[in-house]
Amino acid sequence: INVITTDPGTSSKFFADFNATSRKEWNLDLSSRLSAGKAQGLIGMNAFLYNTRHDINEDNFTDVTQQKRISVFSKWELQRKSKLPFLFAARYFAENRWGGELQWSPQWRGSDSIYGESIITSRVEAFGRYGFRAAKQDFLLEYSYNFHDQDAAYGYKLYLATQHTAFAQVRWNKKLGSHDITAGVPVRYTQYDDNTPATMNSSGKNQPDKVLIAGGFVQDEWELSDKLTTLIGLRYEYNDAHGGIAAPRLSFKYAPDNRHTFRLSSGNGFRVVNLFTEDHLALSGARDLLVLNTLKPERSWNLNFNYAAQFPFSNGFAGGDISLFYTHFTNRIIADYDSDPQLIIYDNLDGYAVSRGLSLNADLNIAHRLKFLTGFTWMDVFQKNGKLAEKERILFAPDFSSSYSLSYSFPSIRLIIDLTGKTYGAMKLPVVPNDYRPEYSPWFTLLNLQLSKKIGQYIEVYGGLKNLLNFIPEDPILRPFDPFDKNVDDPVNNPHGYTFDPTYNYAPVQGIKGFFGIRMKI
Repeated sequence: INVITTDPGTSSKFFADFNATSRKEWNLDLSSRLSAGKAQGLIGMNAFLYNTRHDINEDNFTDVTQQKRISVFSKWELQRKSKLPFLFAARYFAENRWGGELQWSPQWRGSDSIYGESIITSRVEAFGRYGFRAAKQDFLLEYSYNFHDQDAAYGYKLYLATQHTAFAQVRWNKKLGSHDITAGVPVRYTQYDDNTPATMNSSGKNQPDKVLIAGGFVQDEWELSDKLTTLIGLRYEYNDAHGGIAAPRLSFKYAPDNRHTFRLSSGNGFRVVNLFTEDHLALSGARDLLVLNTLKPERSWNLNFNYAAQFPFSNGFAGGDISLFYTHFTNRIIADYDSDPQLIIYDNLDGYAVSRGLSLNADLNIAHRLKFLTGFTWMDVFQKNGKLAEKERILFAPDFSSSYSLSYSFPSIRLIIDLTGKTYGAMKLPVVPNDYRPEYSPWFTLLNLQLSKKIGQYIEVYGGLKNLLNFIPEDPILRPFDPFDKNVDDPVNNPHGYTFDPTYNYAPVQGIKGFFGIRMKI
């Protein structure tokens, strides 16, 4: 059971006004293990409620999404004489969430009077695996089914969609001397329907999108010596919308001893994108959507080098790893926010995009009392649209990011103190012509503190503060007082012709937050 209380002021004001102005999040998690004969099961439920409207930056928009959510999960595994796996799991998820102007209520859903983004969604999932034996060989059948129903309103724009996804894969694994061979045959069927032009034919009639993907893959993990291993693999899939696509991969692992490991990997990948299910910015706000051409699958080639090391000592250990990575994208699907402030224009990139950089991670553990983990990533992410185009940074991609965690335990009083945080470098943001807001975000840090204490054998209480530095982004929404652009043609009050645009935000609009929780084992 987790209760989070929040106030926009300083920490002292927060505790003084706890009962008067705090907001509360209720989160309930229940889980239990079950058994029936040779079957072992797990059942769990999660319920979440947050329905307090708050506006810390006084733009008349909710800072945090209002949510009602419930999820039920169950998993069962059967112990068989053959020792082959037999597992089945299912999950139901339902959520009602909204955000927008503070005075919004469901009666304004889908209207152009008071702006709100309301999403009602339900999802049913089932998956499992079943091992069987044929021709004296062991095979594994993996399968899943997912149904997703969404009823959403982004201002006056309605988005009604359903999606069915069925997947099955038969996998075979065999150890032959120094070779460990894995092969499989996957099949995936997706049916997607919505009320947008994405599922209309040339005559304007509704035509659900149906995609069948089938193929096969094989890989060989080959131990060249006790220190050097290589993996060679090839995946081929036939998509009835885009034809056949092959994706090879090759990697090497060199471990001269049990403390040092070197890895070098490369491969090719592809991805078919559905804009409406993956990018809700295409529907939110006042911008209209324009898709210039039939979108092709994104393709990528990647190269990665990694070195990892561990150094144990008398009362603990230290470790770390460093990675260099490079990914080259073609056919990348880009969202153009700059050409027209009224539009989001989607098309495949006429050129290429690159993501390259360096990441470093380190961890330290002393006497199982002091634990320290840190990591940072430097990235250069850019694209070139056209052969002679200049390098252009990609939106919302920070050139630097880091995370860190410091934990110290007091065994005598059964208390643990955790300090965690993330730091983000500058991101390029979508600005409009003559925008008064900066084109790049500032560096910022989100810092959290938590104290956990065990009481007896079955109870643990915890609490702390989130966003200790009280960082809040400035001006995340352009013209929040006119979300439907009814007064944009006023040359006196709007000389630059600004329009409502919520796409600029790059960080949570939440100040310092206190939380308290209880964990109980029954």
